[in-house]
Amino acid sequence: MNELLLQIIVDLVNGHLVEWLTFLVLFATLGFVAYYTFVTNKLQKTSEQQINELIRQRRLSKMPSIITDIDLFETDGLKPGFFVPELNLLNVGNGLAIGIKLENISISFEPEIANDSVEIKFLELDFLRKTQTKTITGQYVGPPPQSIKNGINYWLFSRYIECN
Repeated sequence: MNELLLQIIVDLVNGHLVEWLTFLVLFATLGFVAYYTFVTNKLQKTSEQQINELIRQRRLSKMPSIITDIDLFETDGLKPGFFVPELNLLNVGNGLAIGIKLENISISFEPEIANDSVEIKFLELDFLRKTQTKTITGQYVGPPPQSIKNGINYWLFSRYIECN
């Protein structure tokens, strides 16, 4: 270290001041360029994340969102006490729902009913436009219950609808 300092002093005295100043300016410039590259890279990654989040939010805003309602209608004189399930679907989202598939829906009964539950199958819908409502008639999987109207306790509904 002392030898380097002594060499610098000797070179300054012998007229090499301009060369040393040029070296210092070049070395400082290299440091600033490295720092600028680091900060710019960090800024680029942050802006890319923000753009990806904006794209995701835009896609979500254009997706369909479907709400459902179930109705049970008694058949007119064909089978007294026999109820046909109808599912009303309403697209409240901003996009077109295509290829709507519904899983079988299980209805659980109150304890005094003989059967524990019954499954209902609904057919697939091709599409559902924005603010459009469609009704699908369900079919019982297995034997239909004798009287379903008074036996419904609750619906486990949250995971049964899938659309593209």
